[in-house]
Amino acid sequence: MSDKLQLSPAAIATRPLPGVRSAISPAFTPDGRFLYYLWADNGADLVLHRFDLSNASDETILGASEQVGERTLDEELRRERLRLSWDGLAGFELFGDANMLVVNRGGRYAVFAADSLEAIADFSDDDFSALKVVPGGTRAVGAGPSGLYCINLNDGSRVALAQGQAATVTYGLAEYVAQEELGRLEGFWINPGGSYLALTEVDESAVAQFPIVHLDGPNIEVEQHRYPFAGERNASVRLGVTQIAAREISWIPIPADEEFYLCRVLWLSDSRLVAATANRLQDELSWWLYDLTDGTLKRIYRQQSRPWINLPAKAMAISPDAILATSEASGYSHLCRIGIDGSFEEITSGDFSVTSLVAYDREASCAYVLATRESPLSRHIYRVWIDSGSFERLSREQGVHDVEIDPGFRVYLDQFSSLGHGVTVVCRSLNSDWSTPLGGGDVSAVSLGLRPPELFSITASSGDVLHGAVYLPSETDTSLRPGIVSVYGGPHAQVVTDSWALTIDLQAQYLASQGAVVIKLDNRGSYGRGLGFEAHIARNLGTVEVQDQLAAVEHMVANYSVDPSRIGIYGWSYGGFITIASMIQAPEVFRVGVAGAPVVDFRFYDTAYTERYMGLPEANRSGYDNADLSSSIGLLQGSLLVIHGLIDENVHFRNTVRLLDAAIAAGREVDLLMLPHSRHSPRGFETLLEIARRRSEFLLSKL
Repeated sequence: MSDKLQLSPAAIATRPLPGVRSAISPAFTPDGRFLYYLWADNGADLVLHRFDLSNASDETILGASEQVGERTLDEELRRERLRLSWDGLAGFELFGDANMLVVNRGGRYAVFAADSLEAIADFSDDDFSALKVVPGGTRAVGAGPSGLYCINLNDGSRVALAQGQAATVTYGLAEYVAQEELGRLEGFWINPGGSYLALTEVDESAVAQFPIVHLDGPNIEVEQHRYPFAGERNASVRLGVTQIAAREISWIPIPADEEFYLCRVLWLSDSRLVAATANRLQDELSWWLYDLTDGTLKRIYRQQSRPWINLPAKAMAISPDAILATSEASGYSHLCRIGIDGSFEEITSGDFSVTSLVAYDREASCAYVLATRESPLSRHIYRVWIDSGSFERLSREQGVHDVEIDPGFRVYLDQFSSLGHGVTVVCRSLNSDWSTPLGGGDVSAVSLGLRPPELFSITASSGDVLHGAVYLPSETDTSLRPGIVSVYGGPHAQVVTDSWALTIDLQAQYLASQGAVVIKLDNRGSYGRGLGFEAHIARNLGTVEVQDQLAAVEHMVANYSVDPSRIGIYGWSYGGFITIASMIQAPEVFRVGVAGAPVVDFRFYDTAYTERYMGLPEANRSGYDNADLSSSIGLLQGSLLVIHGLIDENVHFRNTVRLLDAAIAAGREVDLLMLPHSRHSPRGFETLLEIARRRSEFLLSKL
């Protein structure tokens, strides 16, 4: 039986895609002996594994059958925020000092002993959206819509630390924009000694409700979401501290002349708490120190940057007096040290980015990071010496790596892929040549009969180098062929990398197999190239992105025997926006397009994302008007198909309604594929098959 992949719409829709399985949420025990992780053993169901490094044995310790009932709505929405597509267990967290596992079973939590897997506590009947074990292992803290609770794990008794007096007030939970746009999923933080707890109070009463309506069942169901649209009110957020198992909360008086975002929170010690806040326009980031011993608050560092500040993905305490984080103060993301005395020191430098801060070894005074030091298309693992800022590369294979470090800094988990090879998972020593495989590594482009896309680069009108990839048909026919652009184009995303994700894009591969040349380009505004590269889109979304995609088309026509009169384009989310914008701005070039879940008017998108890049609507009226696709849909000349989920709570279906209404008024025909059961990230074989079939047929038949 051949392992060669037969490209078809069904292959596009089948999950998991070949070669993408990886260890999810890997966590080492403090002694470095065991590694816990989620893995899809068969199909797409995640189960919990435990790998014993002492003898390289691996076992499944909790199966997908542990899930209790249907997923809760909160869990569905959490999966949307994290873009999770796997089924089975929803997640877990290892509390190594207590030797306990907290397992998320479809939004219902349980606590297990990590070694024996004995069930310690079951919270299936609670409405918790988050649960953590307190150091010491006798208590846990759970947060849900009904409040924040401390639970005695021995007898099940509980104390309400905070309960909302209104339905719009929650404690210990992150608000929507914190989860979706700020990278903060947590709403409470336990100090190292387990005596105090920092927590948020979120009041969404000023945020208007937006209904998400389920029309597919025998009864109409309505979800009410508090969604802050650009220019409108955000949730009010306070940060407080309380003793665990006490009811008295001390609210930290963070001063602000305007609304602010709570971005990061961490404990420096048992009595010192650090918080980072950003102003509403996100061009100022302040780091605050709160001392529990005397109740004092001071700002220890303030960064101001135009046009915006990209938040550090992670910050960590490196002593009771300093934190380690990343900053783009130099124009590129680099390691920095921020002291409580107000000092700021950039540790690394250069025209590349530290994309992830992974771990810090206090004894050796070094950090472990992922960086683009050798190429913006790769991610390698490095050890960085704090005193000198010098780099030592640890990863060996080419491509894109991800890493988890053992707390004792003895071993690490390396997960990597490249254009030619699927994901490989290997456990390696930090101090020797020892290694042992965990999974993957058996799938390659050769084994599947796939042709990896070819990488290329072009120069933008600004002089910036743009990286792209092209999928070529297998036949040697020299006649002119149709060309198709696959686009995302938005900030905080990079599409073109030396990774398996590019090769296993089966939609692009299928279109190429049908005779089309498919091209991808990371235009100006994309992630991973420094703030200056990203800032080209500031206050004018949908401008330079289209210019750069047109340059990619010129490159495609000049180099790959593409017929300039047969050009198509497709994309999802921001890529859907760019698809329609491209067809409107360059109708003589783009003859057909398929736009998935497009933002049509950025006044219909959330505050934190939109205002970061566009400013406030009242201060940038022309920018918002120019990006409003409904106002210019009358310029559409080609064939356009819009695909959108009816219950999309991120990019609301109202965007597509607005576009269709304007198209009707302008006498323009727009085709529609509505997905009744889908949110922003469609799931399920039948839905994905229909998308693949309709998108492919529409593009190919019109070209």
